Amino acid sequence: MHKNIRFKQRCGECGALFEDGEEIYLWDNRYVCCECFDNLFAALSRTDKALRGGIVVTNYPISE
Repeated sequence: MHKNIRFKQRCGECGALFEDGEEIYLWDNRYVCCECFDNLFAALSRTDKALRGGIVVTNYPISE
């Protein structure tokens, strides 16, 4: 068996093969292509987008 054989990986959402040098994104423990990333991100609520970006979400008035 050849140890130098490299297997192409696929997008965890649509199954497309990744090409060398292609940007891929880790989304919920699987890698996805740029198109699937855009679709997954667009489907999130505003709150979920903020939380994934590390932004604190609170309600007014702010309790201290």
